[in-house]
Amino acid sequence: MASMSFFEQVIQAFAFPFKDPQWPRKLGIGFLLGLGNFVVPLVPTLILSGYCLKIMRRVIVENGEPYLPEWEDWGNLLTDGL
Repeated sequence: MASMSFFEQVIQAFAFPFKDPQWPRKLGIGFLLGLGNFVVPLVPTLILSGYCLKIMRRVIVENGEPYLPEWEDWGNLLTDGL
C-alpha cells in the first residue's frame, strides 16, 4: 500500500463521517447532545467524549477504518467519557 500524503490524510480524517449513508441522523444526535450541554452541563459532554473514544479505539487499537458507530449503550458511552 502506498503511503498517503499529508493532505490526503487530512481530507480522509474530515471526510469519513460523510461516507456513512446515515450520517445526518448520527451527526444530528451529536449536535443535539452538544446543545443539550447548555441545559444539563457535563453529562452530554461525557456522552460525546465516550462516542469519540469509541471511534478512536476502532482506528488506533483495532487498526480499522474510521466510521460513525450507532448511538447505542448510552451508559457505556457515559462511563467511557468519564
